[in-house]
Amino acid sequence: MQGVNQQKKNNKNDQKYLYTIDKQLINLIKPKSNKFFFILLFCFTIIYILFIYFLNEILNQNYKVYKHLIFFIEAIIELIWTGMILGISFLEAWIKFKAVLLDKRVGFDVGRTVFCAFQKIEIISIFFIFQLKFYQYFINQIELSIFAKENFVFLLVFLQTFILLPTLDIHALQTIKGFDIKFSKIPHLLYVLFELIKVILLSLNAIQILLSLNN
Repeated sequence: MQGVNQQKKNNKNDQKYLYTIDKQLINLIKPKSNKFFFILLFCFTIIYILFIYFLNEILNQNYKVYKHLIFFIEAIIELIWTGMILGISFLEAWIKFKAVLLDKRVGFDVGRTVFCAFQKIEIISIFFIFQLKFYQYFINQIELSIFAKENFVFLLVFLQTFILLPTLDIHALQTIKGFDIKFSKIPHLLYVLFELIKVILLSLNAIQILLSLNN
């Protein structure tokens, strides 16, 4: 009798969990997450504008230092971005499934949450790089080869955000719900390929920028 009651309780919990997943399937991007993203973006923007303003006031008499600092910040952003891609896409994404006690559904739920947050961080990084490009244009110091690689990275992020991630998110939600459906591996392979290209381009950019500072 106790086993039957326990089974009913488990079924009730599963139904409640699946109902939550159904709501997530309708709203792939949670409003709360969007609110957090815009608050974070606003705070970073204010801090960045104040930083550049005071920096310009302090270093307006030292053009070389100002130019080098702008490029150095750009290189640091791209190196951090590269490290996050390596840590999330090429380490966390698959190694968490090596944990024996981690349920497959929980693993997929954690994965989709992490990648949703990481995509927002990538968009913030793009925003900051565009800000830096504005100041580089202002001082006539835009490197076209670097800017071309960055634009290609931005295009890949756009394709991932609006085409690949929504598709992969639906696949993950169906797996979380327990449906044994065989999806095409093409979106996942394309996403991994795009991540690899981003790592290469961002790394090359950062190295090129840092080397140019010695000139």
